[in-house]
Amino acid sequence: MNNVKKVIILNDYATVQGGAAQVAVLSALALSDKGIPVIYIYGTGDVDERLKKSNVICISLEQHDLLNNPSKFNSAVTGLWNISVAKKLRQLLTKHCTPGTIIHLHSWVKSLTPSALSVLSRGKYPTVVTLHDYFSACPNGAFYDYVSESICKKVPLSRKCLVKNCDSRSYLQKIWRSIRQYITKKSGMPANFKYFIKVSDFSERIISNFLHESSILFDVSNPIEVSSSKNYNKLVVDRISVNSDVIYIGRLDKEKGVRLLLEAFRDTSGKSLRIVGTGALEDELKSELHEAKFEGWQNREGILSALSKSKVLVFTSMWYETQGLTVLEAASVGVPCVVSDACAARESVEDGKTGLWFKSGDSNDLKQKVQYLMDNPLIADDMGKSAYKKFWRSPPTSSAHADKLLETYDRILDVIEEERI
Repeated sequence: MNNVKKVIILNDYATVQGGAAQVAVLSALALSDKGIPVIYIYGTGDVDERLKKSNVICISLEQHDLLNNPSKFNSAVTGLWNISVAKKLRQLLTKHCTPGTIIHLHSWVKSLTPSALSVLSRGKYPTVVTLHDYFSACPNGAFYDYVSESICKKVPLSRKCLVKNCDSRSYLQKIWRSIRQYITKKSGMPANFKYFIKVSDFSERIISNFLHESSILFDVSNPIEVSSSKNYNKLVVDRISVNSDVIYIGRLDKEKGVRLLLEAFRDTSGKSLRIVGTGALEDELKSELHEAKFEGWQNREGILSALSKSKVLVFTSMWYETQGLTVLEAASVGVPCVVSDACAARESVEDGKTGLWFKSGDSNDLKQKVQYLMDNPLIADDMGKSAYKKFWRSPPTSSAHADKLLETYDRILDVIEEERI
């Protein structure tokens, strides 16, 4: 790993605003801990307190994101192409991208915009992109029809795609997203980017058809924050055997399969259900599942605490979820999962051994699988302990993630050097 002299992380945010930002922040901290100089360039917002206390250099491009821009017109225009981002980023990369530097791009759709992609593409900087979602090909980043609440298999930007209102807000928003996707494509994504990181085999199968034939994909699973003490986790596993709650963790939105929760638990008014998260469907859930325990958004510690009070995790996502970190978090404390069979999270669950798969979109199957585990607590406990043992055999810690990243960066720099020769 002698080739890697510096890492520049590029992301919309420097605080945890979602999965991509969480991985970007954790990787920056872990790489810095291993003595690698890290520069974290972000579009907008505050800086995570952990980054402030580290040796990571954080540089803001001082932009608004799409939702917090006081001018809707300006947001619509700069969301397609931000001249200021392009200028500032070009200056920063000219200054900081010295020999042995790798640029790692995580997300760009909230504040960096396609203009950042153009800078990276035209400048031919050594760049690797983590495919946290499908924005490199799909206008809404999910291959999901929010109107019909189903997987979309239309070719992105095809005539059938363009005439279909699949957006979570409106058809006008769909048109705007399609224009952005066209600009994204013209900015070189994904054709002019060669190196990508996949976070699951499942997501690779979905996105690989849209990448250039010369693209190289590296397998680097996302890190998660868990207790480093196996003894502590063992105590949690023992406590879970006496718990009786079913837990859902995630955004309360359509694509996450939240309506399945409503249908599966309506008969009991959610009496045994614990819900961690917020979103557009929160009020609807509260009105129907009035006995459920709503705990709002939680940080990692809050999530692990909620898991330790629960018997089973349900993962109901209806879109092509790229990984599903909460399934791994549950496994780290011995909680078995009932997971949708149409997303990458199923790769983390051995059906019948560490949890159960249910048929995606089928609330009756979800209900039956959950009820089976609740009616058979010894089986649920055995699955939870199996999940726990499997997780801790090779835990996806931040340190292990950083080691894998450095190996990947080194291989990329080797390829680049060979191509120069």
